[in-house]
Amino acid sequence: MKTLASHHWGAIILAGEITDRAYHVEFVNLAANVVTEQVSEINQLRTWLKDIYNIEYVGAAAAGSAANTPEPERNLLNPENDSE
Repeated sequence: MKTLASHHWGAIILAGEITDRAYHVEFVNLAANVVTEQVSEINQLRTWLKDIYNIEYVGAAAAGSAANTPEPERNLLNPENDSE
């Protein structure tokens, strides 16, 4: 499950690269959806690790944490914060 969480984190990073290079809003929206779904799945994997194995996995950045969230993800989810 840890490997799968890291795999999902890779998708979030790639979505950020799409946002940086995309010329069409459809691709930016797709990347935002990828981020939302992958964050949700990472959180589910963390919950299972905690509930089933009593493992606190923090290998991928915590969802919703600006301190642990890469800039592309934060901008995808909160476009009004692009100037930060």
